[in-house]
Amino acid sequence: QWEIDFDLNKVYSWYIKYDTLEVQHKEGDDWVAYSAIAEGECDYKRPDKVYQADLDDDDVGDYLEVV
Repeated sequence: QWEIDFDLNKVYSWYIKYDTLEVQHKEGDDWVAYSAIAEGECDYKRPDKVYQADLDDDDVGDYLEVV
């Protein structure tokens, strides 16, 4: 789980490796690393699916969307 304030569908490129989300927001920008907010038991190097949840005011996701 990562706490981010942007839509992964709207960034230039991204990948997950060793519980770290790496994002290149625009072509030519530097890569930005986002650490996971929860400790996982899996290796997220090559996930089969990635889910994105929009959080409401009390930081609870109403639904998960596959991105």
